[in-house]
Amino acid sequence: YDANKKLLTRVILISPTAHSPSNNFFECLNIDWENDVIEEYKDNEFDDKIKEIKDDQKAAENYQKYKQAYLEFEKIDDVNKMSNDKLMLLYERDFLHYDEIEQPKFKDKFITYILVDDCVSTAALKKGRSRMVYHALKNRHTGGGFNLIFCVQNIMEVPKSIRVNSNYIAVFRFANKEIVINDICDNISGFIKADQFEKLYDYAVKDNIHDPLIINTTNSKPIFMKGLDKVLTIK
Repeated sequence: YDANKKLLTRVILISPTAHSPSNNFFECLNIDWENDVIEEYKDNEFDDKIKEIKDDQKAAENYQKYKQAYLEFEKIDDVNKMSNDKLMLLYERDFLHYDEIEQPKFKDKFITYILVDDCVSTAALKKGRSRMVYHALKNRHTGGGFNLIFCVQNIMEVPKSIRVNSNYIAVFRFANKEIVINDICDNISGFIKADQFEKLYDYAVKDNIHDPLIINTTNSKPIFMKGLDKVLTIK
């Protein structure tokens, strides 16, 4: 939500197991299964998808500009009071109602989430030189900005350039706690000791397997949270 306005969301799923019965929880997400699922990652296809996101955002922006111009045209008593740019927008489409012009796939700008699952051994992340890695580092400036979510069992298999630029790390309960602690501490050792991090981890995940320890790295110093609503501190 932006204030009281509900924003459109778009989820791109990249996973070789997207249609696996064990991953049927993906079905609860807002995914266009015909167009926004990539099972076999390829650099050129991912570039095409990023371009599509850009084009769809631009089309939505142009539609909203036309709609706003038409709404102003409906209410105004003298068209000479309208700007030339708005009048030209309307003129180019013969002053048609905004529901009668060509409709874009998205009528308003949208928030994009790219969910990457089961891809650590694929070309998406392998060796850290894929277009996935490139766009992950440029995501704020691409297609109106988009959010990348990497689901992995071993964070160290994610290229370092992505790990150190991640805004959030969500750590769920894992059978081998020591591996998790050692791997995560490698990324935040400058701010917290291993035994302190272990206490935070144990507290965050003890009650529910779906409760993660979330590390918010958007500030100069990490913020540790139990789920999305409880900030944790070491006493």
